[in-house]
Order: sequence, then C-alpha cells, then structure tokens
Amino acid sequence: MYRLPPDPRQRVLLAEQVGIVRDGLAASRTATATLARALLAIHDGELYRVAHGTFEGLCRAEFDLTRSRAYQLLAFARVVENVGADNSGRVAVPKRESHARLLAALPPGRQVEAARLVQETLDAEGRSQARTADFAQAVRTVGGKAENPNLQDTQTPPSLCRWICERLADAGVRPKRILDPCAGNGNLTRPFAQADVVAYEIRQGRDFFRAEKLAVDLVICNPPWKDALRWLQQVVQVAGNRTPTVFICPVLFFIGYKDAAVRRYLESPAAPVFNHLTPLPSDTFVKVYCPGAILWLNLPGVRNVALVPGDRLVRSNDDAPAGCPRPVRPAHASSGTTIDRRPEPSHPFAG
Repeated sequence: MYRLPPDPRQRVLLAEQVGIVRDGLAASRTATATLARALLAIHDGELYRVAHGTFEGLCRAEFDLTRSRAYQLLAFARVVENVGADNSGRVAVPKRESHARLLAALPPGRQVEAARLVQETLDAEGRSQARTADFAQAVRTVGGKAENPNLQDTQTPPSLCRWICERLADAGVRPKRILDPCAGNGNLTRPFAQADVVAYEIRQGRDFFRAEKLAVDLVICNPPWKDALRWLQQVVQVAGNRTPTVFICPVLFFIGYKDAAVRRYLESPAAPVFNHLTPLPSDTFVKVYCPGAILWLNLPGVRNVALVPGDRLVRSNDDAPAGCPRPVRPAHASSGTTIDRRPEPSHPFAG
C-alpha cells in the first residue's frame, strides 16, 4: 500500500521519544512513567511508521523489547495519563509500574477515585511516597479485589459509537426506543440523545437473559464475543427477527468454515435479514487483538462501507469525553457530530 512520505517533524519527534526510552532503559532496570509515556507517544502517534513498519518492529529493533513487554509499558502509561489528567492536585499519580498495574484493574473513572484515596492516605500520614500497599488497599476499597487487567471489561470506543449513530441517521434511522442488551458503560447508546434506552447490564443486576419481549425501534449490541451467537439469538427472542439491529462480533465467527454455527443461523428463516457488514481492525478495542465486524441486520438503507475512518477508531474505553457531564438518564447524550458523506466502495459481502 502506498503511503505518503513521513513529515520531517515526525522524524524529529520520533528521535526525541526514542532517546527518552533508551535513556530510561539504560538508567534503570525499573521502568519509569517518563519512559512509558514516551513509548505511548510513539505508539498512539504512529511515529514508528517513520522508520519501521510496525510498533512491535520498532520495539525490537530500537529497544530489544518483546511485544508483551512493550504493551505492558503502554498499559502503565495509559494509567498514568488517565490519572494525571485530573488537575485537582488531589490524586497520587503512580510512579511505579507495580502501582499502575493495580489501578489498571479498575475502569478509568475509578482509577482516579482510587488514586485520590491514596493521596488522602499520604496526607493523613504525612508521607510523600506511596507504597504498593496503599494502592492495593485503595483498589480494594473502590472496586473490590484487583483482578487481572486482561480480564477487565472492554467497552465500545466512543468515537466508533458516534460513527455508528451517524451512519444510521444518514439512512434515516432515528429510533425513539433502543434496546442495548449488554450496556456496559452505555457508550453505544449515548449518541442517541432523543431516544428512550432500555439497557441491560449484569453488573447492575439486569440480566438480559431474563428479559421479556420488548417493542423497540433499534437494537444495538456489542456482547461478550465468545458467546456472540447466544446473544444474537436472545436478541431475536426478545425483540423479534425484524427489528433493525446493529450487532458487533468477531469477524472470524462467520468467515471461518462454511458450516460455522453463526453462518448457519444467519442463513435460517429465524434469523434477522443480514444486509451487510463493516470490518473492524484487530486493535479497535482496548485489550482485544482480534478483527471484529459490525453486522447491519434489517437495515437495508444503511450504505455499505469498507473502512471506518481512522479518526473514528480512537482506542478507548472512556464512556464520555473529559469534562462532559454524565446524563441523568442512562445512555443519553448529545451527538453533536457531522455525518461522513464521502463516497464509499461497495463491500463484497453486501446483501
């Protein structure tokens, strides 16, 4: 694929960040927040493309870092960035990777809450340096015992949610009542400002698999991928097989073997009409490295699109932009976005 020549300013910025990482690795065997944030700047700014094809390739060539170690450092940096974004001065920003790993088991908003508890402990005891025990206790207080961050819930990126809303609006789909069977933080339905949302979330005691039949104008769902077929079948059971549905799932579920269970179901009379799909890159979701797809079901008016614009694939779990107030009614907020009306190529799986 042809790429534009790199901007000379990117070369300068890459050299600066590489220098910071090298100096940090040479100075200490323990990773610092400064080192991790420089690596994050290289990754999120895609500076590695200047001299290397991939982020992993740059890490191996420049720093002798394995892929897993590089992404551990990125996770460290993301926690530091998230907590450091609180400008109140009342949070303990983790300086050690071990502290950040404890906070990483929490959703972003609760990471800040836990860091605030740590700072309160330091102030009360007259200390300036936090201990691992301080962060561990704060994590237990805020969200229970810290779990493996790789098992943490993954939310649909808000930028992608807004793009989905825009595509539906472009097709004239303006639902008054939406069903979100696996709501999480409410990202998927937040752009639909005027709609009434029926949200199910097991962590809030609302189990979708106990739901009764509902009359809704739209279903929008990003379920646990390992049980995607089961969730789709339950959607049909609750909302019917003719309700417009946006369903996000792993692409391999139906482009693998021709007799795969999902393919067989979509071909059956009981299933919704499968109009087309939009593929998603492997790194669309936080902590997930698997290609996904948006299935547009009972939505013939939504035009085929082969690629989601890159600025709508900002990898984040955050359920609202910084400074954006949470709505009182779940999953509601203003969309305030512009529809992408650029010409779109037809997708080979178009129905």
